[in-house]
Amino acid sequence: VRAGEGQPVAAVVAEGRFTVEVPLPAVGEHVLTAVAAAPNGATAEDRTTVIYDNTPPTVEITSPEVRDCVGIAQVEVRGRAFDNDSPVVALTVNGVAAENFEGGAFVVRVDLAEGLDVPLVAEATNAAGLTSRDEVLVDADGSPPVIEPDVAEGAFVGVSDVGRVDLGGRIEVGACGVNALDVFIDGIRNPAGLLGDGTYRHARRLEDGPHLMRVVATDRAGQTTEVVRNFVVDGTPPTIEDFLPAPGALLSVAVANVSAAVRDAGSGVAASSINGDEDVDRIGDRIRTQLAINEGETQVTFYARDAVGNEISVTLSIYRDVTGPVVTIDFPPEGASVAHPVYLTGTV
Repeated sequence: VRAGEGQPVAAVVAEGRFTVEVPLPAVGEHVLTAVAAAPNGATAEDRTTVIYDNTPPTVEITSPEVRDCVGIAQVEVRGRAFDNDSPVVALTVNGVAAENFEGGAFVVRVDLAEGLDVPLVAEATNAAGLTSRDEVLVDADGSPPVIEPDVAEGAFVGVSDVGRVDLGGRIEVGACGVNALDVFIDGIRNPAGLLGDGTYRHARRLEDGPHLMRVVATDRAGQTTEVVRNFVVDGTPPTIEDFLPAPGALLSVAVANVSAAVRDAGSGVAASSINGDEDVDRIGDRIRTQLAINEGETQVTFYARDAVGNEISVTLSIYRDVTGPVVTIDFPPEGASVAHPVYLTGTV
């Protein structure tokens, strides 16, 4: 057997089959010629053309890129594999065979274990049996974000001292972290602020009344979580009215029943007091207690707070008078002679 015009190499023949190792002089195409001779001088030959390829194929993963964050199920791996001398006959990614890589491009879907620096390994084999590989390390995250708003479903929410409603919460993320976190209030989108302690913050001005909130988080792997909350803003304090006795009332008793109606149309009255004493009688929407009434002015302070912290305080005065009047004539003095008509002056 000889390669091209090279020197022939004797083959080993056994039971009608032969084997031989033929050196090839250079990379490229070669014609191998096998010639057999019989004892009677008859000969026969056969030829085959081969391509000597000593270079492995080129393989490259183009997507995902190094340190990209991906999911863990059926991750799409794209790339290219080619060989200028002999065709690529097999290609795998993490052991999963590519079904079609015509034209050199391939797409393979693989499942990954969750974690950081997870390898994606593409291996290509050409017709000469030579192989090459490419490796890309990615972060695999199979856990979508977990969102826990501070606002419970249907809850009343108060207003801060600067007139804003706080709508923050907690968020748990997987290996890759969050790419975007948005809060939609009544359909209006605003980004939320992510803090380093696993919380997020969002505040805006809202009118009293019902609102709809959607919190949407998307991690770097493209996994999205959405949480919906209905809530009611209550920025109005309770009302205190219908005072008994009426403000400015003049009493003669030493102890008086004082009361007022305390109402809240939002989150409801959570606490109330009269002159700082919360141990008062509550009958319907009225609070009542007994107070000692001093001679002269007595101040009564009514206080109320609703369930979200809105407060109101009203102070009024009532009076007690148990001393009769005193009249003194200054002029004319006792026994004085006077003209007609007489004019008197004095104090009362």
